[in-house]
Amino acid sequence: ISMMASQTMLALGLLYEEGQTEVIVDLPMAAMTLEMLMVLREKTKGNLAPAEEGAMMQAVSELQRLFAQRAQEVQIAALKQKGGPVAPGFKAS
Repeated sequence: ISMMASQTMLALGLLYEEGQTEVIVDLPMAAMTLEMLMVLREKTKGNLAPAEEGAMMQAVSELQRLFAQRAQEVQIAALKQKGGPVAPGFKAS
């Protein structure tokens, strides 16, 4: 779980590789690893200890929140870069 969660966070630009000088966001990769975690959660349902199941649920839930936040930030940045309007109240949290 932790390896896949780390890969998702790396793809979201929340973790940095040694020597990295800029934030790199790869939303398709983040979506893929998050989806794999969700499949793993479903496939292991009922076969994990309560603590393990809780850790899995917490990890997936937090990564989904972070993904949604980062996707919104990327969308806002793209709109601003193109000089397009950003709707009032549409902001990254």
